[in-house]
Amino acid sequence: MSVSDAILSSQITTTAVIFDYDWSLINCNSDTYIFDQLWPERPTVVEEIYKDETKQWTKAVDRSLELLTQTKPDITPQHVLQCVARVPVQPCMLEAVQHAHDRNAKLFIVSDANTAFIDAFLKDQGMSDLFEMVISNKAIVREDRLVVQPYHDFDTLPAHGCPLCSPNMCKGQILEDVLGALKFDRIIYVGDGGGDYCPTTRMRQGSDTVLARNNFALAKMIATTPINAKLREWESGEDVLRIFKEIL
Repeated sequence: MSVSDAILSSQITTTAVIFDYDWSLINCNSDTYIFDQLWPERPTVVEEIYKDETKQWTKAVDRSLELLTQTKPDITPQHVLQCVARVPVQPCMLEAVQHAHDRNAKLFIVSDANTAFIDAFLKDQGMSDLFEMVISNKAIVREDRLVVQPYHDFDTLPAHGCPLCSPNMCKGQILEDVLGALKFDRIIYVGDGGGDYCPTTRMRQGSDTVLARNNFALAKMIATTPINAKLREWESGEDVLRIFKEIL
């Protein structure tokens, strides 16, 4: 390696771009979208079960999928995945993903949805190879239905110990321990919800940037309790693409 190559190599900045999924990478809640589409008679079934039975969102999604199979046995897991692969996306959001990849950023998804829904979407969009890792609640096909299991099995394992996060997933812990994101020179986090607040509190001043969706829970929480990383708010995929072009 020449001296000039060594200098150039030392100046290269490594960047991790982390996307939340629901209401961030895509423009809906994928957990409820499938019931809007496949069970219009009970579009709010997840919310009903969460309130009346489980008090925990991931378990409510799994129970709702079980009821869907029982009520409409002709709807197979393949039908569910075909449906959820076509969730709405804001214009330019996927262009923003491609731009980040083209600028040599390492891309990750950390989501409280589930792996099957996200993988189906990425495959349909031809984007599976753009992401280094997808971390979410686990989903498998069992007995002819889709089963969703918590990322952190809080029924059998010790609690993850984070007071900011739901019991099935601490995104801050994932950012630090699983992705090792703090090893990157720069982190860019795109999110919207309350579950995205914890990882943003672990991001660094000066190098890191949070893209928080305007008027959603994350932006409101940061307004109340500021973080160290730079904050950029967005409303559309066009905004995310514009910000990426400015900072990547």
